Parts: sequence; structure tokens; C-alpha cells
Amino acid sequence: RPSQDGGEGFDMRFECADQLVVVRGKKAWGQLADKNLVMIYDDVTTSYGMMRDLQWWYDLAALNPWVTGKVLAAAKHVAEDWEEVYGPDERTGRDCVFVKCAHEAESRFWFVCDLETKLIIEAKYWNWSSPDPEGPPACHATSFVYNEDLDDNLFEFQMPEGVRIIDKAKIRKIEQEARVLSDRAERLFMEGKFAESIE
Repeated sequence: RPSQDGGEGFDMRFECADQLVVVRGKKAWGQLADKNLVMIYDDVTTSYGMMRDLQWWYDLAALNPWVTGKVLAAAKHVAEDWEEVYGPDERTGRDCVFVKCAHEAESRFWFVCDLETKLIIEAKYWNWSSPDPEGPPACHATSFVYNEDLDDNLFEFQMPEGVRIIDKAKIRKIEQEARVLSDRAERLFMEGKFAESIE
């Protein structure tokens, strides 16, 4: 859904057996159950790791914040390598368009859009963790419900007890400071100031 705080982005909850992602506007929490880990992103749009998977949705939300019959046109506007095939859907028997497309180098999509409602009824997604579009997708959604009233609590992240927490904003700051020191050391080295460079 569009962000309820009036800011950019959207509110989203993605949950499966081994991970949970909650996005509120630009803030996000990513929980990896198998690693007993929660990553916190104060501004998901500045984090390559999280944005790699969410960029498509942010681009779509900017064009079409409400999931309506315009989703196909909006998706086509931000996608690459767009291919369409028309025919009946095996599951529903309804006339549909079957789309293959990409978003930047690491995200590939396949989805089925009902021609009458113009809404997506099935979708697959391949990313960096599943790069072969002929192989198993990272996500395969087969059931979509539109315009359902959603409880606001659905978009609240409850921090589990005993998990390791990685604050991505703090890590980003540390990485920036390390980069500044590394650049300074390299300049000193090029000037022949080896002791200062090592320090």
C-alpha cells in the first residue's frame, strides 16, 4: 500500500518460511530466521543490498502508487527486455497476457495479467540468489488478493528476543569513514610518506 505517513515509498510485508521483510515508507527490517539475524535500514533507498530487491517496487510505486488496472503499463515503463504473449491462462481459463521482463541486471520477472481486470494473477521473480530464469525462482506467487482492508499492525515489525541486530545505517557510516581513511592512506603513499600511510 502507499506509505501511510505521507512520505515516499510504500508499506509492505513479505513473509515466507525463512525470512520476513517489513517496509514502512523508507524504513525497513529484514529478518533471516536461519541466521537468527535482523537487519535494520533507516533509509532503505540508500542501501544497495536491500534496494537491489526493492528498487522495482519503488519505481512502480512512484508511477502507480495504488495497485490498479494501470499496473501493466507502469511495469512496462520501468522494465527492460519486455516480452508479451497472449492466450488463455491454464489455471483460470481466462484471457491473459504473459510477460517476461527485467529490471536492471539482476532482477527478472515473469507474470500473468488478466486482460479483463488488468491485474496480476501469478508472478515469478529471479534475483541475485536465483540468477537463472530457467531455474527455480526466488519467489513464485500464485494467489493475489486486491483491495482488502489491511490491519495497520501488519506493517509493524516485532523484534524477536535473542536475535543478532545489524544496524545498516551504523555500518554505512563505518564504511564511509573507512573509505576516507583508505583514500588518505593512498594519497600519503603516492607522496612517498610510507610511515604516515601505514599509520
